[in-house]
Amino acid sequence: MKLLFTLSMIYSFDIFDTIFTRRTATPKGIFCLMGHEIRRRIPEVLPSHATIDFFEIRISAETRARRCTNNEDVTLDEIYFHIREQYPAIPYENIEKVKQLEIEIEIANVIGIKKNIDRIHELLRNGEKVILISDMYLPRSVIKQMLSKVDSLIATLPFYLSCELMKTKHIGSLYEHVLEQEGIRPQELCHTGDNHHADIKVAKRKSIKTCYYNKSALSEIEQSYLLDEANVFLQLVAGASKLARLSATYTTPQYILGACLTAPLFYGFVKYCITESEKNGIKNIYYLSRDGLIFKLINDAIFEVNNNQSIKARYLFGSRQAFNLPSIFELTDRHRRWLASKLPLVSLESLLSRVGVDIDMFLALVPKEQIQGIPLNRILSPLQHKRVVDLIYSVSDLKQVIYDNAKQSRQLLIKYLKQESFFEHEKSSYIDVGWSGNVQDSFYSIISEEQANYELTGFYYGSFGVTSRTSAKNKKIAYSIKSDHEYTNMVAVYLEALAQADHGSVCGYKENKQDAIEAVVEDFDNGCFNFDSYFAGIKAFSKYLSELLNEYDFIHENFEIIEQRLTLRLFHPTKEIANAIGPLRYSGDQNHTNKKEIAPAFSILDALKYQFTLMPRKNYDMTKWLEVTKLRSNVFVKSILAVDNIPNTLKKIAHNFTIKKYRRHSLKGKCKKIIKYIVKRYRNA
Repeated sequence: MKLLFTLSMIYSFDIFDTIFTRRTATPKGIFCLMGHEIRRRIPEVLPSHATIDFFEIRISAETRARRCTNNEDVTLDEIYFHIREQYPAIPYENIEKVKQLEIEIEIANVIGIKKNIDRIHELLRNGEKVILISDMYLPRSVIKQMLSKVDSLIATLPFYLSCELMKTKHIGSLYEHVLEQEGIRPQELCHTGDNHHADIKVAKRKSIKTCYYNKSALSEIEQSYLLDEANVFLQLVAGASKLARLSATYTTPQYILGACLTAPLFYGFVKYCITESEKNGIKNIYYLSRDGLIFKLINDAIFEVNNNQSIKARYLFGSRQAFNLPSIFELTDRHRRWLASKLPLVSLESLLSRVGVDIDMFLALVPKEQIQGIPLNRILSPLQHKRVVDLIYSVSDLKQVIYDNAKQSRQLLIKYLKQESFFEHEKSSYIDVGWSGNVQDSFYSIISEEQANYELTGFYYGSFGVTSRTSAKNKKIAYSIKSDHEYTNMVAVYLEALAQADHGSVCGYKENKQDAIEAVVEDFDNGCFNFDSYFAGIKAFSKYLSELLNEYDFIHENFEIIEQRLTLRLFHPTKEIANAIGPLRYSGDQNHTNKKEIAPAFSILDALKYQFTLMPRKNYDMTKWLEVTKLRSNVFVKSILAVDNIPNTLKKIAHNFTIKKYRRHSLKGKCKKIIKYIVKRYRNA
């Protein structure tokens, strides 16, 4: 008879950045907070210059303590002994107060890592033995309090502490001590931790099974705005992003995008809108759909934490179409520019829909001889487009129908605004992503007709110019991107893509059976983009940062540096960003037609078409975000797209060649022949 033996496992876990993490981006962020807290709470204990430089003083003291000891680790007392040695004139009691403050701040700033806490609970429910192992200078009593704060059950588990035993995981002696004390072989211990050297490499060297947990490390996006580890504000912003990631039970690419990029990018703008509105005595803030939805989510998180009751924030359903038609009292040059817009390429039906007219009515009102040559079911050429706009302005019966449509739309809009308490006060804030303020002008012309002297302040994340209708009563304020910034227009596309809502564009308004006015919204297809997860990430970051800034309200907030870094990141996205934003269905035109993935992965044929097209507009139709498309495509496609500044001569050769010759060849054969043909032409040149 053959006996089978199974190993009885003991599971060990690191503590810091495995069971819990700090609310700051990095462990050294605690020293940033200490410098500020010393100045605020106990300024008398240290000289002013020492308080300002406390971040460097604390780090150098620990470095000297480790250099001067013969032991494998140091204690918190030893670290503060070296601070006392550096400043002998400071009384012992003062140094002790600073040390106690560090302990207090450490305990106050821990937050549990749900995934690992849940895993430990599962192991304990299954009857497994769990122990904790930590390389740490803080005393056992302090770590016990930190554990109790995140989970009372885990706080009762046995743990081995390096500063007590003077043995470390980093060297490996602490593992040997654990094996000896627990009476087990290395194969019977499975260790989980975040430090690749101490928790994984050294443990494996000792034949211990390992599980690497690295989620508490900053992501590539978070690293891009933690430029200075000594900057307490950046520590809190990157820390809030980290906490949002770690607190989620399940994260999708869209959740990470919302928590790590979108919310940090726009949080400062929303807070600025709230602050400026308060300063100017504005009681109502209106976030315009669709771009304003994520701003409203951030606003709600700020209000919830701060218990703000002086201002009401509302989500206002509106759009270019919903405001431009009601703004027609007389057809002006401003309306002509709107009707003449060729984005998207328009058909007769889509152009007439802007003024509420269908094709049958158009044919009935306009003399036949004036519409000859205008296609009813195809895209209009620029000349045909201009002819239709001219007819709208010149045929009096058609103009009267448009005026009637505008009046009816205006009445519904005014009812809707009254329903949303818009005229409750004589001024309000109007929030949108950007870019010129033409839609605000249309909106203001409607509300000022209803209530004279109404004051509307438009806040925009970015603006590429100010319209002539801007005035003291119709203000427009650009926050981050302004007309003098050296950004390409593509930044508008990227920011609009991030500021997406989970509903279609507003076409107009209607009265329901309960006599309430509701928005008429286009059908919406979100494709593979997970909006619920995206919004959850935005809300989580906004909540954590609001709590931190509310608690440390003395800190100088410098959102500008975050916004600059993240705006640059849009032009150099990470793989993480590409996987999240690439599937988003986006149009970019005023009618939100022809929606498709903003940055699809290219095939080799797509890449060749993109590189050799003679029409830049076609490239824009293929992808709105080339860098994201590159990251989503395979290595061969990336190589093709990496070629810059292909001469038009080559493009014409390739274009003529593919159009006129070798249509029967496979893609592979066609590509080979194109390359051979181009090389031959250039050799003969």
